[in-house]
Amino acid sequence: MKQKVSAVSGLYAEFAHFADVNDVLTSEEQQVLDRLLKYGPSVPVQEPSGRLF
Repeated sequence: MKQKVSAVSGLYAEFAHFADVNDVLTSEEQQVLDRLLKYGPSVPVQEPSGRLF
């Protein structure tokens, strides 16, 4: 990224997932959803700083 935009000193992203369900999930369905949404390493949430452009 820095090669394209030299002013960039860091990059941080967060993703939010939403499940639109019609009823309360069964225990099995909740376990499946939990497994689907758990991927990659877990890292501490950072306080965004800098500016948007």
